[in-house]
Amino acid sequence: MKDQYSTVEFDATAIRSWFATQLAKIAQTLKNSEKKSQEVGASGELALSALIDNLDREVNKLVNEKFRFLIIGDFNRGKSSILNVLFGKELLPMGVTATTSIPTVVKYGKEQKVNVVVHKKDGTEENLSLEGYKNKYTLNSKDVKDKIKRIYNSVVGGWLKDLDYADFYCPVDLLSKGVEFIDTAGLNHTDDEDMKTLAYIPECHAIFFVLSAEQQLTAKEKEYLNKHIKDKIGTVFFLINKWELLEESDKEEVHNTFVDGLSECLQIEQSEVEKMWGYSVFDVYAQTALKRLAEQKHLDGTGFIEFNRRLNKFLIHERLTAELLPSVQIATSVKHQVVKLIDERLLILNETVKSLEEKIKKVNPYIDVMERIVKSLKEGTQIQKNACIIEVLGKYESYFAQVLNKIDNDFVMPSVSGLKDNQKEDYKKILEKKFQEYQQEKLNGWEQISQGIVTKTILELTNLFQEESNEYEKKRREIQEILSGKDYNSHMPKQSTYETNSTGETSLKVINASAAGKMILAGGGAAVGTVTAGVGAAYIANLAGAHILLGTIGTSLVLTPIGWGLLAVSAAGGGLAAWWGRRSEIEKFQRGMKEQIKKGLKTILEPDKLLGIQEKVGTLFVGFENCTKELKDDIESLKNSLNNLLESKKKKEFDSIAEATRLQELKANIYTQWEDIDAKYAEIATAKSK
Repeated sequence: MKDQYSTVEFDATAIRSWFATQLAKIAQTLKNSEKKSQEVGASGELALSALIDNLDREVNKLVNEKFRFLIIGDFNRGKSSILNVLFGKELLPMGVTATTSIPTVVKYGKEQKVNVVVHKKDGTEENLSLEGYKNKYTLNSKDVKDKIKRIYNSVVGGWLKDLDYADFYCPVDLLSKGVEFIDTAGLNHTDDEDMKTLAYIPECHAIFFVLSAEQQLTAKEKEYLNKHIKDKIGTVFFLINKWELLEESDKEEVHNTFVDGLSECLQIEQSEVEKMWGYSVFDVYAQTALKRLAEQKHLDGTGFIEFNRRLNKFLIHERLTAELLPSVQIATSVKHQVVKLIDERLLILNETVKSLEEKIKKVNPYIDVMERIVKSLKEGTQIQKNACIIEVLGKYESYFAQVLNKIDNDFVMPSVSGLKDNQKEDYKKILEKKFQEYQQEKLNGWEQISQGIVTKTILELTNLFQEESNEYEKKRREIQEILSGKDYNSHMPKQSTYETNSTGETSLKVINASAAGKMILAGGGAAVGTVTAGVGAAYIANLAGAHILLGTIGTSLVLTPIGWGLLAVSAAGGGLAAWWGRRSEIEKFQRGMKEQIKKGLKTILEPDKLLGIQEKVGTLFVGFENCTKELKDDIESLKNSLNNLLESKKKKEFDSIAEATRLQELKANIYTQWEDIDAKYAEIATAKSK
């Protein structure tokens, strides 16, 4: 039942559910047909089990997928308050001090109360009530405050170090529709905690970056925007909260301050920033909204109505279209294969047992060629995948090892000449900026290297799949012609030029990069109406840009200059001016800073980073592997369908006219169901372009 206080309706969840239902209908239609095909008077199964399995997997994926939103921001910005507004009631802990001590994943729970499961780093779990969690783990509870008094500086680093994250299970209608929120600790935590927050970004559909009208873009917020958010701006919504705490006369000035700050951080004109209001920037009044919810009043004027409207459009037209594409491709592939199997069955429905056996005998050599093609594709994909992983890992390690070896010469510390006592912070900013520029330069260099490796491999495989899928479809058409009665005895298929050779290696041609690029963008990887539609334009276009993901490994490096401690100790006697004049102290300080920089860079060569790269490279080949499996399934369906018909003819007589009518009706039903899916997706995609 819909929560009477719920203020947010995500239309995207209903759309995802609709596609799941439609795919389930196709699967059920095929299941019913296979069952009827075994009845008296029917011609036997079409061998559709692989297609049904594909549909069931996609339905399961759609049903279980979640829209995830990451809530980030500095302490006391009202992150939990904003979530409570979206839920329509106060569920998450709120307070005037920092409350969310560890990342909190807010999920749907069926019980009529909030249950909390705290996950610890040793793999154990702790089940708590909401009240128990508030008392034990939120940073404004009495117990925690007592611990802070006793342990003070070590409380977050020590007391919370064994905790990983918490799951909140809440009986909220919005969450029951496949929506989850990740509420995080503030940005001024330790570097490790900050990195934990940022690690959630790839898992989320959108980021809610919460700011405060009271404190307009602090240094820490600007740093986060520059380092971690700026390149993800297309998925970020800035929610500027706490406007109710300002005087009306101050609001215009505060607005202008935000325009200036965002213009600087995002490096765009102020006029462009102004256009972001109502699109990706929203002024929200969370406390006012919560008060109105408690009084069961409307939320007009709080900013949440406008934000919800824009978020729905974003989810449907900018995220859901990409997510639903595999579902449409599967439906298209299923429709094509079912129609093909039915057409082939209709061609031979009236054959005698003897004539059918003769046609199957003629077809078998063509099936053998198709099987060799699939084997070639499978082995070729595996060889290229392994080679790409080895090359990427090798180049990655050698490149960054070389960066570390050359850093003493390549990275020149900013000059300290002429600095005065009050210029320590200026020097710190200069050093951090210089290091960020140096780091970005090296990452850009790696991106170019990884781009070359990945693009070369993907283009080679794309060309292989293009040529072999054309050959496969040619054999498929020739089989249909044989079944229709054409004589192919004088044109027996030759051995495929794409077969694996005796050494077990696959010959992969290197093709013209420019031509291949055009083919990829045009979706040339899949001939129209073929089983290879699953490895079409959108998928291959995404693969072509996948090297960018590799280039981002390591961008989360943070300069943690312990060297400032050396500066502070050295400058304690005589002031900074005296310190700057002692060459030995300057060299000691700079060595300390460089060691910190080296330490940060070394982390990108740790085993877990290398494993992450290996896994990421491996995912680039999933589409090719899936396409190969579809071709294999197509062959098995063809062989089994032919054999099923033959066995049916041997065992019993069946009504050919009634069976032809049944198969034609199945064909029409599948086509109509596919048309509904295709039309719905086209409607969404067309609306996006308007």
